[in-house]
Amino acid sequence: MDKHKIINLFHIFIAVPLLFLLYNKRDKLTSPVCFTIILISFGAMLYHIIRMIDKENKMKWVNLIHVALVFPLLLWIGWNCEKTPRKYFEMILLMAFGGLGYHAYNYLAY
Repeated sequence: MDKHKIINLFHIFIAVPLLFLLYNKRDKLTSPVCFTIILISFGAMLYHIIRMIDKENKMKWVNLIHVALVFPLLLWIGWNCEKTPRKYFEMILLMAFGGLGYHAYNYLAY
């Protein structure tokens, strides 16, 4: 299977459902969950930074979106935990729907 199809499936079946779960559990966040969000965000951000530096990467804009928008928002939510205002969870919901549409379309189109 193509590398891009695997990335699309990862986002469709793992990343996006986790964003929906985060949105649905926004009123029940605990410190361990928030710490996990921070750890995953730092790790994934590091991965995307490394991918942006890679000269053979032709889709640096995708990595830039993750580094500039997705992970700072997740870090903000993880840091503020249960005190995070609802509007930030609404942004997560928008990203979840956007990611689902983008990756489902790319999986089916290519």
